[in-house]
Amino acid sequence: MTMRRYSTVQVAEKLGFDQAYLQRLIAKRAVPFPPLVKTGGLKIRLWSDHDVARVRKVLVERRRARRKSK
Repeated sequence: MTMRRYSTVQVAEKLGFDQAYLQRLIAKRAVPFPPLVKTGGLKIRLWSDHDVARVRKVLVERRRARRKSK
């Protein structure tokens, strides 16, 4: 059985925000992300369900930390 893979755009939609926000988080290294994979001359990130769950967990923890600091 093969694992389902998602693009960065699809992951952003699953998490409820736009691609630009997810790209900013990746650039800041604020969330875990999969490595770039070269496919047909393009470099893309292929996200698994596990990767999406890890990002969701980090975002929840960040949200909690911000609420506590206020």
